Amino acid sequence: MATRPFAKHTGSEISGTKKSGSISAVIPSNVNGFDFASTELKWYNGPEETGHIISFEGASRITPDGTYSTLNFVRSADLTDQSFIDLVAQLAGQSFVNTTNALAWLSSNNYHTTFEVPVGTTFGYTYISGSAYPLSSQGNSTLIIDNPTSVDKYIWLKGNSTYQSSGTNSGSAASTGLTGSPIDVSNNVTGQNQVVNSSSYITIPANTLNSQFTVTSGGIGQIELVYTDANTPTKTNIPAL
Repeated sequence: MATRPFAKHTGSEISGTKKSGSISAVIPSNVNGFDFASTELKWYNGPEETGHIISFEGASRITPDGTYSTLNFVRSADLTDQSFIDLVAQLAGQSFVNTTNALAWLSSNNYHTTFEVPVGTTFGYTYISGSAYPLSSQGNSTLIIDNPTSVDKYIWLKGNSTYQSSGTNSGSAASTGLTGSPIDVSNNVTGQNQVVNSSSYITIPANTLNSQFTVTSGGIGQIELVYTDANTPTKTNIPAL
């Protein structure tokens, strides 16, 4: 597996590198042909990237070339988003609801990471576990919603009595750490295809990935999430990824 060179560096970002805090790393595609000598920095190869690498300044340690460095490295168990979140949580001593929050903590505390937010991911949800979604009977579903766009997304809960003409169409949705959570709906059904929307919404900020939602149905009919944003004022079904 590939490795990349790291160096302690307090100056401005060098072309061909990614800098965070006082640590720079050469972007892998720029390693060949990179002018290491001109930087006048001492570079060290990081660990093999079988997982996401986080680097930081810590205790002095001896390196393979016999010199000492305060550059320290930890690596996630694999290259999944969840393993990255778990590793940051261990370092921080706190939990994170998504990679966006984990990255923000690393940046504010001068850690460097090889983790990159996926490019080209579209807004939508991924079904994770639980009852089939949208919910058409009592139960709950776990979803992950990604919002890599530049626009905040407002997540609403929608109920529909479908073919039922009596009973209660009710449900809720929650996502830890997001503004507006939880939301709910409840409607005493008197006819078929009656629609009810939550009176409030949960906000997923722009450029936020891996927000976990638990959607619950406690009654009859269908329960699902819909969204609005600055460009989509009408409540619209969230696309599946």
